[in-house]
Amino acid sequence: MSSIRRHPSPLPRSLEVASTPIACIRHWARVDPSRHFVTDVGGASLSYGEFNVLLQRWCGALQARGVKAGDRVVSLLPPSIDACLLWFGCALLGAIEVPVNRELRGEFLRHPLRDVAPSKCFLRPEDMALLQDLTELAGVELIALPRGEDFAQNSAPLLIDALPQPQDIATIIYTSGTTGASKGVLITWAQLLTTIDRIPFGQLSASDIAYAPWPVFHVTGRTPIVSMAYFGGAVVFREKLSVSQFWEDIYRYGCTTTTVGTAAPLLLANEEKPDDCNNPLRYVFGSAVAHISLEFQRRFDVKLAWTYGSTEAGFPIINGDMSAENADIAGWLREDYDAKIADAEGNDIGFDQPGELWIKPKHPAMIFAGYLNRPDATAAALIDGWYRTGDALIRRGSDGGFKFVDRIRDTIRRFGENLSSTALENAVAEDIAVIECCAFGVPSLVAGQEIILVLSTPQPSFDFEQFFQRLTAILPKHMLPGYIAVTTEFPKTATGKIQKNLVATDFDKSKAWRSPAAVREV
Repeated sequence: MSSIRRHPSPLPRSLEVASTPIACIRHWARVDPSRHFVTDVGGASLSYGEFNVLLQRWCGALQARGVKAGDRVVSLLPPSIDACLLWFGCALLGAIEVPVNRELRGEFLRHPLRDVAPSKCFLRPEDMALLQDLTELAGVELIALPRGEDFAQNSAPLLIDALPQPQDIATIIYTSGTTGASKGVLITWAQLLTTIDRIPFGQLSASDIAYAPWPVFHVTGRTPIVSMAYFGGAVVFREKLSVSQFWEDIYRYGCTTTTVGTAAPLLLANEEKPDDCNNPLRYVFGSAVAHISLEFQRRFDVKLAWTYGSTEAGFPIINGDMSAENADIAGWLREDYDAKIADAEGNDIGFDQPGELWIKPKHPAMIFAGYLNRPDATAAALIDGWYRTGDALIRRGSDGGFKFVDRIRDTIRRFGENLSSTALENAVAEDIAVIECCAFGVPSLVAGQEIILVLSTPQPSFDFEQFFQRLTAILPKHMLPGYIAVTTEFPKTATGKIQKNLVATDFDKSKAWRSPAAVREV
């Protein structure tokens, strides 16, 4: 077995207070205060020493605004230095920062805000209008943070000696709601610390600079700051991924590691140049599509890794050295995790058969601590220390590698987001022009899957454009269908349920209406 597959145990490090990001920042601020730490693309750049001083002033400013232990504070901030300062400042005060996707609309936005019951909500000024009319935020203070302005400029430093403990809740990240309303995942600092060697330990160091354009309401958006703080490296934030600016940022800031994810096929769509391999990147996380990852690795001369993970479980399975021989493998189980491929009753079915992946860490803090306000869902997901992933995988008998098969739940995966087709259908069904509808995904090299919506309607002449405009007011941007079709009758089961598999089989994209949300394939 390649040495890069043998990940050292994440357990001791994940339970050490000294490994937590704030402790690491204080360490580097003490021993090397001028060491570069964080940069906003086109904006501020701070050393470890500067960041540590500013964090102390943020603690003072947050306390002056009434943030206290036990509070939950919503953040709609993009990837940025501000978002980091808010996260760590809340943690030092004993509050919990909860990131929420600013692209959510309608009930998809109201639900997490109602569920969290925050004391404060931090956001950019342009997003104030998005929230001002929501009754769920009645009595909640909205605090706008303009870019380039110092929120704590008039505040005295507040020195807090006590650090967050590894088993404390670090943040609450909402799922995509694949089995109903989205759930708030209680993530511990210990779980986040297991991601430090998502890229195999020994491959990153203090000389590395991580490019971080991914949203902080996903674990992937959090991992760069956690790992770079540990190693003494640096992080470059861009508020939103821009394919056209990707390489300019990489070269300008000398970034050596990143996640390319769903951007990989779009980056590969650009004309190949002889000097494509002469870039600063060394080690990246690739695309879920094997041949795209391998082509990215070849063309840009980078080492590439892939993983199986989830918000609840972190990254227990890693393929740290992708090649043509193992590109179809999600990876190998990391030390201090146990796994089984189970049947419907939870029995281990062994090797070379598809079944549901169950994960059990050596210490419970290595995975999520449960769902906010959902003891029922927590009890269903966590059974005797095992987490039921809801995903079908195969464990290969030949070498123990795990191969992803499919998601057991009715889910569409688009641009890295797991989308509940049921939640989408329920929202669409509220429209006056819809009798019944079903949503499903079809393969897309760029998006992973493209969203298809098929509906029946009482209107003899259906206006697709007006209907789509109504959808933009109630659906997040990433849930808007790329293609819409109408039908006079759905195939049904004996109990009256739509046979979605038959609808998907008979669907003809060329005969459907193509919406502005449709992906341009490469």
